Amino acid sequence: MIKDLIMMTPEQVRAFILEQACRFEVVEGADFVLLINNDAKKDLCLVSHYDTVGNTPPKVLKQESNILHTDGTSILGGDDRAGVYACLKLADSVRYTLFCDKEEIGGLGAIEFCESMPHFTTKAFIELDRKGNNDSVYYDSISLDFEEWVGSFGWKPNTGSFSDISKLTPYFNIPSVNLSVGYYNAHSKREILDLDVLETNICRVKRMIDEYDNRPFALD
Repeated sequence: MIKDLIMMTPEQVRAFILEQACRFEVVEGADFVLLINNDAKKDLCLVSHYDTVGNTPPKVLKQESNILHTDGTSILGGDDRAGVYACLKLADSVRYTLFCDKEEIGGLGAIEFCESMPHFTTKAFIELDRKGNNDSVYYDSISLDFEEWVGSFGWKPNTGSFSDISKLTPYFNIPSVNLSVGYYNAHSKREILDLDVLETNICRVKRMIDEYDNRPFALD
């Protein structure tokens, strides 16, 4: 599925998400899709974005061992098709899964979500949109309790510039983190995606979800 997602336009990815959503309640905006799993007990919201820089699929997709890359003439788009793939695989485990468009041009999908659902609530946002293999990024640090919980699963704090949760946390005052999904050299023709890291980190997030006891995280 990840190769198929990489070779799609944002419009095609959105359509694919909706095809997979038949078992969920769906809320759509012009630039977001929210899946609601009323059967899930874990009150968490996964987040990813389905646009890429340039929004043009790569011309050529290559795989060497566990590494996906292009022929060097176009951007891969692992940022954030890797996150979309991870969220689709994990959507059955959480109450909410949010897919945003236009993250790369200022988080417009996340802004629309805030404006469309001002009373939305969940215990935490977990975005899957970070480079590398072990990063946890908190753009707005509002809960040391939440950060300690995330860190207990081995993630290491790092700094970042922006993602959808940069809009979501200040608006809803809900703690959030952005976790690594295995891409490197984002926004460049040298971008790669490590499939082993991606699958390993999906399993790590699944463990976080499974072990979460639905307690509210204390705010600072």
